[in-house]
Amino acid sequence: MNAARGVIAALTCAALAGPGHAHARPYAGPTAVAAAAQTGAPLEVAPPAAATPPVAAPRDEAPTTVPPPRLDRVRSAARDPRSIAGATAVALGAVAWIAAIVGLGLGANVDDELLPLRDRADLERRRTLLARGALANRLAIGAGVAAASAVAVGIVLMALGRRRERRAAAASAQLRARTP
Repeated sequence: MNAARGVIAALTCAALAGPGHAHARPYAGPTAVAAAAQTGAPLEVAPPAAATPPVAAPRDEAPTTVPPPRLDRVRSAARDPRSIAGATAVALGAVAWIAAIVGLGLGANVDDELLPLRDRADLERRRTLLARGALANRLAIGAGVAAASAVAVGIVLMALGRRRERRAAAASAQLRARTP
């Protein structure tokens, strides 16, 4: 918490100094800002120095015109749908891995609960725990298979989409190079 207050105090001092006047007054540290905040006293800020307009040197050259920027260079290339689908598949695969881990955890809990139940009187409780354990095992196996296949398909789709994007960018660069 104290480190955060120090950072806030430093940013406050920098903001109060204003643009171009970052060193108009020395930084007094976080204690000065905290003391001013607690007492309600205003912080002392040095008045900004008067800015002198720059003097332009006379030129012997004729003024040149700057062409406007080309908009086609500013635009970013559109993503290939395969790349987007691949990233989505990898994300779904990560969620499926989490589901598989949850299934493994549930199965381990069932095993821990089954250990002390050895009597014939606990037969019904053991049957419900075994059914829950079988469900946890099916969850772990099914989610693990789904996760592995989703990640594999996602990586392939991302690679294919990225290759198509690179080819499109190269073709676009060649087209721009040919046009005057």
